[in-house]
Amino acid sequence: MAFNAPTNTKENDNEMFFRWYCEELIQYGYLKRIDREPELISVFPKLTHKKEKHLKVQENYTEEIVMFQATNYTYDFRLIWTEKAINIFTEKYDPDGHFVFDRPIFVSHQILLENGIELVSYVDVKPHHAAVRFGGGKMASYYTFPFIQKYLFMSEGLYINKAIPVHTGKHGQSTCLFAQTFVPNRYLYTDKSEKLRKIPYRKRSITSFVAQKQAIVDSLLSVIKSKKKLIINQQQTLL
Repeated sequence: MAFNAPTNTKENDNEMFFRWYCEELIQYGYLKRIDREPELISVFPKLTHKKEKHLKVQENYTEEIVMFQATNYTYDFRLIWTEKAINIFTEKYDPDGHFVFDRPIFVSHQILLENGIELVSYVDVKPHHAAVRFGGGKMASYYTFPFIQKYLFMSEGLYINKAIPVHTGKHGQSTCLFAQTFVPNRYLYTDKSEKLRKIPYRKRSITSFVAQKQAIVDSLLSVIKSKKKLIINQQQTLL
């Protein structure tokens, strides 16, 4: 069950970097929009029991006590994709199907929103584990997130994507989101001096990444088409 989030937390650096990434996706027509911390998800309800209240004169009665407080969770971003993003940045999760082009960068769901059915990804932005190990990042949520992520997927079929936008020192230089996909233009320059930022991996643009990914998808589709054609020809030969 989800509710409107009562407040928004202050945006940290990793969330800001991810927002820049999403804003470029919007600019190039892959995202319709992004929503930050739009809802609160009830993971576990409050659990109560009763205790007896002892009185000197009047008859005793029972009252409710809390055994466990409710556990609620708010993801960082909701991404609403355009059709253009399918097979490049996202694929829909189908519990009875499969991903066609490997594990997508962002797993998505078809969700009913205010304007109709949309292709949506839920994202929790995290720092690299090295940042947490040395005292940075949101410590508590970093450790609790994997359990909440797994529970929501098992119980609700809802997948929350974990995004690690940038590296930390020498860690994540080949595995962070920007290294594996593209570096948004806004991240190329530092905030204070506006000089080129030192980035220890290939600074691939969104157009370069999409062209490369589209070539892979087209190649695989060509193979699938050839296989289908071969099977049809074989069946016709048998007849």
